[in-house]
Amino acid sequence: MNTEPGLTLDILEKKRQDALHWTEKAVQKNPDAYCTIKKMVHRILTRPMDVSEYYPAASRLSGLIQSLSQIGGETIFHYFYPHIEPGKNGDPRYFRAMCLDLSEQIQALDRWRVSHRNIRLIRQ
Repeated sequence: MNTEPGLTLDILEKKRQDALHWTEKAVQKNPDAYCTIKKMVHRILTRPMDVSEYYPAASRLSGLIQSLSQIGGETIFHYFYPHIEPGKNGDPRYFRAMCLDLSEQIQALDRWRVSHRNIRLIRQ
């Protein structure tokens, strides 16, 4: 098993919270890229994709992911960039599975963002 010595559940939870925090900063810095990623992932998962569409879609998606991962800290997008980028480890056989995993992480991020807001409805 490839785990760091002394890696506890508390340490993993802190790393996850830090990644979510940095990801939120990246989304706030570039909301258009985040929205485009969400739309692209939804399209990839809900519609058939021809093999000839893989390279342009994967390249565009990985470019957007890379732009969000350059905020300074480690975001959830750091994992996905090399696994989606065709010039790195991206593999057409696993593209849809990676997009599904990315979609689940985006949904978790959105739930986390909502849970950390103190929005109240004030009636007059």
